[in-house]
Amino acid sequence: ANREDHSRIKQMIMEGKITERDWNQPNFIPEGIKSASWKEFKDSHATIQFRFLTNPKNLEKSITNDKNHIAFLKSYRSRTRQELAQPFNTDFRAGGPFNREISKEYGKPYDTLFMRMLSWSASNKEGVWEVYIPGSTIKPGSTIKGAFRKRASQILKTLWGETPKTTEVLNRIFGTQGKRGLVFFSDAYLADPEVPKSSWCAMDSVKMDPATAQPIEEAKADYLFAYGENLSFQLRLDLQDIAEQDREAFSLLSQLIQDFHQGEIPLGGEKTNGMGWVQAEMTALEWQSAQDDGVSKKLFGTRSLEKNGIWHTLKLHGDAVLSFFESKEPVRFDANRLPKTPPKAAQGFISHRSFGGFCGTLSLEGEVLTPISVSESGEPSFRIIKDGEHINGWDFFSIAPAEASLRGDEKRYALPAKSIRGMVRHIYWHLRQARYCLVQSPIPVWQLAVSRWRVAEHSQNSG
Repeated sequence: ANREDHSRIKQMIMEGKITERDWNQPNFIPEGIKSASWKEFKDSHATIQFRFLTNPKNLEKSITNDKNHIAFLKSYRSRTRQELAQPFNTDFRAGGPFNREISKEYGKPYDTLFMRMLSWSASNKEGVWEVYIPGSTIKPGSTIKGAFRKRASQILKTLWGETPKTTEVLNRIFGTQGKRGLVFFSDAYLADPEVPKSSWCAMDSVKMDPATAQPIEEAKADYLFAYGENLSFQLRLDLQDIAEQDREAFSLLSQLIQDFHQGEIPLGGEKTNGMGWVQAEMTALEWQSAQDDGVSKKLFGTRSLEKNGIWHTLKLHGDAVLSFFESKEPVRFDANRLPKTPPKAAQGFISHRSFGGFCGTLSLEGEVLTPISVSESGEPSFRIIKDGEHINGWDFFSIAPAEASLRGDEKRYALPAKSIRGMVRHIYWHLRQARYCLVQSPIPVWQLAVSRWRVAEHSQNSG
């Protein structure tokens, strides 16, 4: 819509319906043009004098470009709608007689799909959909660069605190507004673009009411996750213009790469931020420098660089790449930089999300004491037709495809992270309510607990 407005504005300038006097009036808006589109057009041409905008040849060329771009966007939108309507991207829903038949026929597209791009190749001019993990430019928490920066921020804030040096090193590696970073993150594409159908797992989710800690059934969402042992992505990191004063930045980057190899940098965005555990394998490292001394000597020591044209190059493969990063000096704790009081987040509390670089991992093992029912997502694993009626039976939740025929006999049963988070939230809500009652009333804790048990018992007996 913005492109169409821009094209109409250019057409009006060409026909003389917008004059230089109109252009210079702050409150002028052309008839039939949205104010936001007009403001965007003026901002994008703020450095151009109006007389240069009236050149007919440039205007015609620009209008043609707009038309081509609009046609491309409409075609892409149409292809996107077709992709979302495909059976393997459609969630299972109930329908048919008595609403008992579970089928994709009654379904809808998943609320959240794995990131994918319409790509073209020489062998397929129509284009194919290819899933990928964005390197950058999207939401920070949903990209590889964002995950790396979050981990780097945790480490430095834990070791140095929120100091100007912390900000300086982070900006040097990842860049800041108007200044590029030391590292460029490519998008991560599948090693095998032909993704098997069994590499998708569906999960249900409902919105929780913060006032009652109860689920809102109407606010149900369905997500599509990628998983599988053979689901491998290829990623490339490019370093440019590294200097001798970047010693601390390179030490931190080496630590990040080792953490990525060990699965310490999870990927994922939106409501699943930080839930995507990955394990990286480093396949190759290629170094190119105009000189064989200076930074090259500090990084690679006695290793000899080969002359290749104007460059001095060095190539490492396999385990030698990991050994190279492990040999680098780690980022050191600096007591002089660290504040005397524990660091606090902007909200005023000590946050492990912000300062948990070296806090470790808490592993829990739970024993099931009562029956648990967490239904699988997607198509039911068991179904029969009796007396003309569909009877469906769902298995326990597992990391498995939404389509029953693709699940196989060996399932990976699991407690969904969202269910565990909902359980903890529910307990917290009860503790908060109990604290409120104790503050407001002198009722002892045990009386409060007995009252709650009697209410629950009465509700259960009354059906």
